[in-house]
Amino acid sequence: MQIKKSLRALRGAKELTLKEASKKLNISISTLLRWEKGETFPNVKEIEKIAEVYDCDQSSIFFKT
Repeated sequence: MQIKKSLRALRGAKELTLKEASKKLNISISTLLRWEKGETFPNVKEIEKIAEVYDCDQSSIFFKT
């Protein structure tokens, strides 16, 4: 699965709005939206933070099972 779909699905599984997730990730809503649209991608540190906030393994961000 594409990273953009994984990010959207993981956020949805935590029942977080874009605003809530971006606040927890300490990024702007527009940055999170660009990730979820596949326009840009998070860096390694951001992947680590996403895994922490969404309570998932980092590989889940790339391959949602």
